[in-house]
Amino acid sequence: MRNSERKKGIIYLLEFLSISIIIYGLLYSSIPVIQKKVEEEIIKYTTVNIIDAIKNAIFELQTNENEDILLKLITDPETRNELKEKLIIFDTGKITYIFILYRDPLKEKYRYILNVFDKSTSFNSPFNIIDEKEMVVVDKVYRTGKGDYFKHQKNQMIGITYYFPIIQKGMVKLIVAIDFSLQTLKEIENVASLIKLGILSLIVLNGSIMGIVIYSLFRNFLLRQKAFTDNLTGIYNRNYLESIKPLINPKNYTVVMADIDHFKQINDTYGHDKGDYVLKKFARILTENLRKNDLVFRFGGEEFLILLNTPVKNKEIIYNIIDRLRRTVEETEISGIKMTASFGIFMDTDKVNDLEDAIKRADTALYKAKEEGRNRIVFYDEEGKGSDLSIPDVIKIIENENIICYYQPVLNLKEQKVLYYEALARLQYNDEILPPLPYINLIKGTPHYANFTKLILNFNMNILKKYKNIKVGINLSSSDFLNRNIIDILLNLNPEYVSRIYLEITGGDVIKSYEPFKKSINDLVMKGYNLVLDDFGLGNTDFILLNELNVRYVKIDGSIVNKITKDENFFLIFKYISSFCKEIGKEPIAEYIENEEIYKKVMKTGVRYGQGYYFGRPLPIDRLYIEKGGLEIENGSNDKDNDDKQNDSKENDNERDS
Repeated sequence: MRNSERKKGIIYLLEFLSISIIIYGLLYSSIPVIQKKVEEEIIKYTTVNIIDAIKNAIFELQTNENEDILLKLITDPETRNELKEKLIIFDTGKITYIFILYRDPLKEKYRYILNVFDKSTSFNSPFNIIDEKEMVVVDKVYRTGKGDYFKHQKNQMIGITYYFPIIQKGMVKLIVAIDFSLQTLKEIENVASLIKLGILSLIVLNGSIMGIVIYSLFRNFLLRQKAFTDNLTGIYNRNYLESIKPLINPKNYTVVMADIDHFKQINDTYGHDKGDYVLKKFARILTENLRKNDLVFRFGGEEFLILLNTPVKNKEIIYNIIDRLRRTVEETEISGIKMTASFGIFMDTDKVNDLEDAIKRADTALYKAKEEGRNRIVFYDEEGKGSDLSIPDVIKIIENENIICYYQPVLNLKEQKVLYYEALARLQYNDEILPPLPYINLIKGTPHYANFTKLILNFNMNILKKYKNIKVGINLSSSDFLNRNIIDILLNLNPEYVSRIYLEITGGDVIKSYEPFKKSINDLVMKGYNLVLDDFGLGNTDFILLNELNVRYVKIDGSIVNKITKDENFFLIFKYISSFCKEIGKEPIAEYIENEEIYKKVMKTGVRYGQGYYFGRPLPIDRLYIEKGGLEIENGSNDKDNDDKQNDSKENDNERDS
């Protein structure tokens, strides 16, 4: 373990040195730019008084403000001589030449108006320059109306030529060229070099101070991280928990204790190295499937503490979050090792004095989960008993028809219109409204399960009768599609209802009789139902099955969608599945759009439809009418005729109506 920490320390140090080198490199590379800027400012400062004097001398030649100064200088030799007499005072040694130029519009060449210090240059003779780069500067000054300079490299007399325009009525009439001596250039460069040296010294000094500060902070961070991080799993340890306890308000959290089932047996059978790997994998599953503001700690051995950030407590949502973790663990296999986990949940943290008390109660619920057979979730109650329903309880709920549905919209993401409302089953038990999972799974394969499906169908038929403009999505498992009694109920429905029903094929079941399953789907499509393949990417991941099933829509499972902003690989998977669906003529729907970040990421892929808590939580249909003022439904009775389908936002859980 110490060698591992040393390696980490070396890696961190190398990273720090690399970053420092890059920063210093960027700062050093900016010095020539700064030096050039300094030179420019010195040249501007040196020439500003001369330029103003020359401009005043030129415009003093006008008899009135409307007189064209260029025309006067071209046509009047006396005016040119007068200007020369005024400018001869600048022959001080620092200035070698002063030229007055104009641009010949016919031949597009520059010509001399005046060479102040040299009589050999005749009026109107062409202005020729050996270096083409200098002519670029002249053209730029003429084109932009702004002064600029050219720095000579090989001229033994002239150091810098500064060009500036004489503008009259918004037009460049003349260009004045001032040649500064080589000695003047050297003086400017010396000043710029001194400033450069000063800037470099400041950079080195500030960089050294910054390096010392950053290194100290970084070193303290590493020491703190080492003290508060579990060496094996890389997540927080109990030391960190103790340090933040005074800062945590238990009321804002749901406390969950998690334990890897039969971990001692894994250690004894496969060895401690394999056991360590299982611990690391389990910790990774927890951190990757929870939100950033949730906290995960290795509490001891194979036991982990989870603090879910839930200021508003909702038992259904909490259960679904933890059940997603439980199922992910159950589906994970490590070198032939199948692992499961048990979870104890304490939700009523507003009823305890401190976090320590809440942890003890969650641990009591965890013990109950292990006592009842492991691989399960138990909520703490005052007697320390789990609140899970038994099989007789579930059967009694079905026999008493204590089944209702909440509804959640499937939206067109661009137009924000509803395609249909997914019906999400709820069980009414002892004044509680419970999600169907995991209770309904207890009766799968029995006649009670088919009765449950019939209750869902009846409930939604009543909704369709009462609300004439609503479209609903009803979840059916693969076993429902193999139940001829249920298929006959659907095939005998009034066509008015058929056009308003979306049948969602939920995942998780193995299709044992493919041809009868396929025939049922084809019969329902011929009848006019819209078919939706649910859970693609988790339960239904067979691309051949996807291609062969006559379904219009495909819901990409939320376990993929809710990770597209955290892991680029999941985003690529999402894009690939959605693109494949479109290419085979099926419309993808994104589940679990929980926030704006996921919503924007989905929109980038061109996926039209989606659902999730970002758009709204499941509600009873009457509350939808009260809160929404009626349902905004997409026009058209059959979505196969409408390219802009709406999609609904699916719950954060994988709950199913059947």
